[in-house]
Amino acid sequence: KPTTEGLFVPDYVLDTTFLVPPLISNGLFVYDILDWEVEVGVSVRWDEGAGGRMKAVDTVSGWAYITFLSTPGQTYKLSYEVEAETTTSTEINLGTSIGSSSYFSHTIADGNQTSLLFTATTSLGYFSFGRGLLGSSYINNIRLTVSG
Repeated sequence: KPTTEGLFVPDYVLDTTFLVPPLISNGLFVYDILDWEVEVGVSVRWDEGAGGRMKAVDTVSGWAYITFLSTPGQTYKLSYEVEAETTTSTEINLGTSIGSSSYFSHTIADGNQTSLLFTATTSLGYFSFGRGLLGSSYINNIRLTVSG
């Protein structure tokens, strides 16, 4: 983790001139899965593997999600890592409401690491993880930054 004057600075990206706070809080899951909302019927928990990550288990019809503030017309860069333990059907969606794929949709079958650019159309976005899962999978290292 980056530090400044010997102080621990969690989940911050080091810029050449200043520390930039993450647009998605707790995307590294170092200690817990706080800040994430979970719909009824969704089973997620913190897992200590890989230095901390979120694990979803048998989440057939719901989402674990987190919101982020955005500026309409601004381009953003999203990256994350996802890993299947016993499934290949976990969905990851990025959009303008819970589970929406208006910006992006991905399943584990598409690959394990993703980096993409998208342009916001609203001032509030949603990163959703889990629906379609029968078995278990993990997500970690979620980073959302302003592009450019």
